[in-house]
Amino acid sequence: MSRMRPPAYLFATDAQWNACLFLGADRVTRDARVGLHPHAQYARVPHTIASSGAFAPALTPAGELLWRDAAGHLLRALPRDTTAASITAPWAIAQTTRIVIVRDLIWVAGSDPGTLECFELGTLARMQVLEIPGARVIDLAADEHHGLLILIERAGACEILQLSCRGTLTTLAKLDACLAPTHLANLPSHKRILLLDEKGTRLVALRRGEGSPQWTRQLGAFRPCFAAVALASDGRSRVFLAGADSSDFGSTPYALVLDAEATLIDAVHLAQPATGICGSTAAMVVSHAGGVDVHDRSAVAGDSAAVSAELITPVLSTPDSEAEAKWQRVDAWATLPEGTTLELRYGWTDDRELAARARELTADERLPQSQRLEWLRASLDHWSAPVSFAGGTRRAVADQYAPPLAFPLHEATARSLWIHVTLRATPGSALPSLTRMNVSYAGSAMMEQLPAIYRDVRNKPGNFLDGLVGTLEATSQELDRRIGGLGSLIHPDTAPAQWLDELAEWLGLPWDDALTLAQKQAVVRHASELAAQRGTRGGLTTLLESLFPGSAAQFRVSDLDVDFGFVTLGGKRCNGSVLPAVLAGLPRSATVLSRKTILGSARLPCDGAMPSATRALGGRLRIDMRVDNATRRAAEPWLARLIDSMVPANLRVELRWHAPLLDADPDGGRRLVAAPEPHLGRDAITGFARLPQGRASTLWS
Repeated sequence: MSRMRPPAYLFATDAQWNACLFLGADRVTRDARVGLHPHAQYARVPHTIASSGAFAPALTPAGELLWRDAAGHLLRALPRDTTAASITAPWAIAQTTRIVIVRDLIWVAGSDPGTLECFELGTLARMQVLEIPGARVIDLAADEHHGLLILIERAGACEILQLSCRGTLTTLAKLDACLAPTHLANLPSHKRILLLDEKGTRLVALRRGEGSPQWTRQLGAFRPCFAAVALASDGRSRVFLAGADSSDFGSTPYALVLDAEATLIDAVHLAQPATGICGSTAAMVVSHAGGVDVHDRSAVAGDSAAVSAELITPVLSTPDSEAEAKWQRVDAWATLPEGTTLELRYGWTDDRELAARARELTADERLPQSQRLEWLRASLDHWSAPVSFAGGTRRAVADQYAPPLAFPLHEATARSLWIHVTLRATPGSALPSLTRMNVSYAGSAMMEQLPAIYRDVRNKPGNFLDGLVGTLEATSQELDRRIGGLGSLIHPDTAPAQWLDELAEWLGLPWDDALTLAQKQAVVRHASELAAQRGTRGGLTTLLESLFPGSAAQFRVSDLDVDFGFVTLGGKRCNGSVLPAVLAGLPRSATVLSRKTILGSARLPCDGAMPSATRALGGRLRIDMRVDNATRRAAEPWLARLIDSMVPANLRVELRWHAPLLDADPDGGRRLVAAPEPHLGRDAITGFARLPQGRASTLWS
């Protein structure tokens, strides 16, 4: 094995991955920002909420779905409901084609031309009427900071107005005369506004505050002669278009999902022609004549086309002090289910001017990432042959102990490289992911340990020794990593469940396989205290705290020898005992003439031993448990045995179960538990248990 790891470029954190250029990758959701993840698709079979017509769907910040029907009612439902609540809507809402929800307000185009009306979300009380003189309102969209964007036509020209949360109305941009948009969408996180133009056949992007197009996309490039009738966004990175193919291609209705740079993410076939669309990071909602369809996010690729995601790293360079380029390999940690592939290759150029241009262009944030990535992919002089890794059952789930996928770089002779990674998923397969990547360089530590005669020939083209040593070193590095990670197998916070069982056996801990993972981790975490305090009250308390954690103790340990004294009766010269105390007495079989003689129970003492009034109370340990019934049922099979393993053999343990007086409140506090149904049983509560009234019953013991 190699004694030291070579230096490497590491891609593991959010900031490190953000230095790359991405195409078709999810860079918005929290879990997807670390690594390369294809965009999640949408379910092909939707959940439908029926209504007599559906128009202008919208999602509230709380996730509630609103739309209007053909009869002038406003309908409200949660995305998984089967029916919707209906209320007669004001006229402006009853005939609107767009509902925009900003915080707790509903904005729609007013019933009078050039007006907007605002309604309270809960009561539908009209809060405001905004007049825009000489204007015709075309469409609305929510803006950042609880504002509103308004697309209007005034004096034969189109404008975009901004209504701030304070009620200030300003002109954000005046559009070029060549634009005649019908719908508006907003991506505030990208400082971009999208318009649907040319009768729904073209998508136009504007930089915020500008009226000239930043770029345009013909929708016919995504579907045959596709024309959209509705446009919306999730407010972050996704754009939703609902429409249909042209009549020459069957007028098939579809919903298209694009990213912020108009790269197609998904194309969902619709059962009926759409009348409206909206969406969020969790779902896409399409309205039609029969109601609304809710398409949830799916972790499976769509059934119509493959899914892919790409990245190109920033330029990677070896130090100038190196006499020659000594690239080693790329180590990639990826999840590859069946039907997915990971493809890697590297590119370089010998043209210094082209290399400088590539560095400048990749750092130019004015251009979309997809455009910069495509330029690099097409402009670099040389690209190596790609190496593909196919998915399978062994790599279908993430495994931190699985070895990485190794891609050799021994043939790379240039000082500067770009690494190109592509993830692909066939239709119907689970989505793959790349979570970590190392690009190592600066020569081979194993090669440096060989005799000089072998090191002299390592840079010859096609040298077999490079490949052999690279394979051995890749294997040894993985062994080094696994050996270095052995400590995680014995730490309670990182060890797998099966290793915790082994640790408990090695350390001789009170244990049972039925313990939960959290209980096992807590017991192993307190192994030193349990070993040092075994046989003491402190050790028993530590065990119970590990098994039943919480801010309020769920148990009480009572040692009758320590916690209680014996009652002594007071008199004229004695104050007597102070509670708590134990009232002792002779056992039932004791025989003391003139003091206690019970017919049928008295017997002579053996070997002259005199009966003791306190012997029965010595060496007793009582444990009171106050837990709910579910916890009691789970702990009863093993708790007594674990307690016995922590107390001295001469102690008699009495375990008592009690119903909790308080229960956990969902808000994090405590609340009183309601009285149970009166019954007789092991968990009956005094004062509530009673015999049933009516016909007498026979009780069997």
